[in-house]
Amino acid sequence: LRAEVASDLANAVSLGIVVHELSEANREVWKQVTQGQTERLADQIGGHAREVLNLITEGKKQFQLISN
Repeated sequence: LRAEVASDLANAVSLGIVVHELSEANREVWKQVTQGQTERLADQIGGHAREVLNLITEGKKQFQLISN
């Protein structure tokens, strides 16, 4: 998957992909306005989406603990 993303970015123009490069200030604004979006999306999806999201979040935390 990462190789595909790298390839897509390298060929963005020919693929019709517009890449927006944000300044550090704009990146911070983006982080602020999108904070909590994953949880809102999981709530909209319903079913077990929030449960799955919680498992992913916990898995990421555990991975960070063993990676440091």
